[in-house]
Amino acid sequence: MYAEDPHAAKQKYYQEKTGFDINEEDGLNQRRVMMKKYLEGLQWVLYYYYKGCPHWRWYYPFHYAPMVSDLGADIVKDFLGNKTAIHDFETDFNCPEDRNPYTPF
Repeated sequence: MYAEDPHAAKQKYYQEKTGFDINEEDGLNQRRVMMKKYLEGLQWVLYYYYKGCPHWRWYYPFHYAPMVSDLGADIVKDFLGNKTAIHDFETDFNCPEDRNPYTPF
């Protein structure tokens, strides 16, 4: 399917896995958010292994990753606003601002 019609394959992937319709503006915006959060996740992992945990309560809010071909050739410009690194991990309403890990007590 990917060899015959890559756009149809992407549309089917996003529709089945995430519910995004990438033929509509709202679906494209949701996919953009998904890709930005995915890049934040990659940066989080690198920070974790090289500098320590940047934010213990950050999480990736989707169940599936975006298609790698959607990330594009210039991901820094497209998703990070020309920043070279993610220093402030964006949190949503499910992720408290407290950067400390959860404790059992």
